[in-house]
Amino acid sequence: MKSKKLTLISLMIVLSVIVNIFERYLPSLSFIPGAKWGLANIIILVGTLFMGFKELFLIAFLRSVFSSFIFGTFMSTQFYLSISGAVSSVCVMYLLSKKNFFSFVGISVMGSFTSNSVQLFVYSLFSGFVVMRYMAVLTIFSVLTGSITGTISLLIAKKLSNLKDNLVTYH
Repeated sequence: MKSKKLTLISLMIVLSVIVNIFERYLPSLSFIPGAKWGLANIIILVGTLFMGFKELFLIAFLRSVFSSFIFGTFMSTQFYLSISGAVSSVCVMYLLSKKNFFSFVGISVMGSFTSNSVQLFVYSLFSGFVVMRYMAVLTIFSVLTGSITGTISLLIAKKLSNLKDNLVTYH
């Protein structure tokens, strides 16, 4: 049982890193430096169906760490932004996924908003609070990217629902 759990977590980490690399090559959606699609959160959101908080937290954390090594940003400002956004969004998405009245899209939008808000706050610690003026733009950006990510997650979840009885759950 332990080896199945470790294998699943490892697979989810690898998938999220691959999606993160793929995302790097997509065109930017915004004039805001560092703004990203957030597609790696698809792995986290779908993971809420059959994994617990500790596993999802580990996946998000290690995705940020491994991606920072790949992109050469470990221990840089970008690394701290990535870690803070990943950790905060996984907390919010996991909590909201346990409430029956939030859709995947709603959970994703809130995760995106949380990630962007926390990253903006962390960035303001490095560069001054004047960057907080981008909050309105990032809120709109969060709704757009969160809706896209949530919709993709929903489609994947529907496909996995046929397999859910065969999936091992770890809550």
